[in-house]
Amino acid sequence: MTYRTVQPLADAAAPEELLSGPWCNRTSVVTEYKPYLLHCPESLAETETLQLETVRAHCPDLDATTRHVRSFAAMLTDRQGQRLPNWLDSAYGHGGT
Repeated sequence: MTYRTVQPLADAAAPEELLSGPWCNRTSVVTEYKPYLLHCPESLAETETLQLETVRAHCPDLDATTRHVRSFAAMLTDRQGQRLPNWLDSAYGHGGT
């Protein structure tokens, strides 16, 4: 990184100032594939399923996020709130994704 890149971070007086800059407008893989994550896997078209599986195979963070989202959805659907503490441990153990 150059000094020009790091200087605004070093000069930040409040945490909110760290959340501005050119890096904040980038889309992440998770953001790009969010529609696939928010739908029931069975409702995805075959091409969408294949695309998501291909990306998951190459992106461990997206794979972990997908597993967490799906297990959370199953926990809610099946009304298994007693699983929440273990789910939180698992999600935060992976860096909070």
